[in-house]
Order: sequence, then structure tokens, then C-alpha cells
Amino acid sequence: MAEGQVEIPEEQKAYGYSNGCHYDGNWRANRRHGEGTFKWPSGAIYKGEFKNDRRNGRGEINYSDGSSYTGEWRND
Repeated sequence: MAEGQVEIPEEQKAYGYSNGCHYDGNWRANRRHGEGTFKWPSGAIYKGEFKNDRRNGRGEINYSDGSSYTGEWRND
């Protein structure tokens, strides 16, 4: 960490959005950051890495129709 910078700790919590989505996982500075699970009302579920509130890194998404994707995500 550079001189003068303040480390922002991560925390684990769950959050339900007004549109019916739900996130359970790590947060940093009120953004999804680290490992987490995001669920949509449609039944789709993403499990993996987040960075600055976006899917970023390794992850897997399973859609309600049975299809899925496992791999790398970049700022999605």
C-alpha cells in the first residue's frame, strides 16, 4: 500500500435489491468485491469473483433454462 493510502476492509453480508435480485458475499466500500453469489428473480445464479461491483475473474453462471457458463469474466 502506498504512503497516504487508507486500506478499506472487506466485509461479508447479504443484500436484497428492490427488483428481487439478491447478493450474498464480500463487499468493499459498499461495492460487491471478492467472492460472492448473485441471484436473479428468473432463477439465474452467478457464483464467483466480483471487483468494484462487477463480475470480474473466475465465475460460473447457471440459467433457469439449464444452460451455464464457467470461465473468466472481465468487468461485466
